[in-house]
Parts: sequence; C-alpha cells; structure tokens
Amino acid sequence: MEAGEDCQASYESEMAELLEILDSFKISDIDPLDEEAFCAALSEALPKTELAPYFDVYGKYPYKFPLWASDYV
Repeated sequence: MEAGEDCQASYESEMAELLEILDSFKISDIDPLDEEAFCAALSEALPKTELAPYFDVYGKYPYKFPLWASDYV
C-alpha cells in the first residue's frame, strides 16, 4: 500500500509543478500530459519572456529551440 501511496503523491506533486509552469505562462488550459501540446505551448510562450534577451544578443534562438516532444524520448 505504501508504494502505491508514494507513487500517487509523487504523481500529484509533479502534476502540480507542471500546472504551475503552464499557469505562469498563461497557458494553463493545456493538458500537461500531452507532451506535444506542452512543448508547443512553452515554445510559443518562452520567446516573449525568458528567451527574448538571448535572441536580442545572438539574433537567433538557442539550439534545439523550439522544443519538440521527440527531443525528450
């Protein structure tokens, strides 16, 4: 029973963290378990925030940007 409870607690903790990330980018309507939608939404949101200074300095986005779900398989 304890292992199942630990898995459930871990799942809930990770899901809460993913939802917090999505909410911080104002894209909380995305299903965090839909990897393609998650990566696409973050790729769309990031340039306007964290990656804007990188683009301003280098004139391009970092290697492997935008994010693709296949990059994490």
